[in-house]
Amino acid sequence: MRTTGWLLLGMTGLVACGGENGDDRVDVILALEGDVAAGESVFAAECAVCHGDSGEGGSGPAMSEVVGGLDDAALIGVVVDGVGSMPDLSDLPDQDIADVTAYVLGTF
Repeated sequence: MRTTGWLLLGMTGLVACGGENGDDRVDVILALEGDVAAGESVFAAECAVCHGDSGEGGSGPAMSEVVGGLDDAALIGVVVDGVGSMPDLSDLPDQDIADVTAYVLGTF
């Protein structure tokens, strides 16, 4: 497992990714085709509790503040490794992460 990190600069500030769970898993997930409809269900089950049902924010930031300037790999890294107060969701199946990535980037 690689532990080299990479940095993102999004609208919410500096985010470190690609750490504990590594870039290898990100590459595996990137190779999958995400399904937006399935991703909406994953978002409702895993993300809406903090980011709001419509991504408007709640205990976590609004999705429009999170995804600005992020590409697929960066968002997957955030989901897999977590960031700040967001826990890692590395226990999700790779396909669920691909699906929620497609939904988030296509919606917000």
